[in-house]
Amino acid sequence: MAADGPTAKWIIVSDGSTDGTDDIVNKYAAEHPWIELVRMPERRERHFAGKVHAFNAGYARVRDLQCEMVGSLDGDILI
Repeated sequence: MAADGPTAKWIIVSDGSTDGTDDIVNKYAAEHPWIELVRMPERRERHFAGKVHAFNAGYARVRDLQCEMVGSLDGDILI
């Protein structure tokens, strides 16, 4: 993705979310082809390893793209 070019890809990884994230992402993905939802299987235990698995699932979808940056954000982070 060039700094002055369009967004290459947004991968939203839903890691067992129950707050409506999937519905929101699917709505925007229908309007914007560069948005994609990856739904992770629900898991009983919540720990840091889950974030690693979620990141790896998202990264697998973009690792072959030519881009300058790959970022990771959580739902509780403000930019």
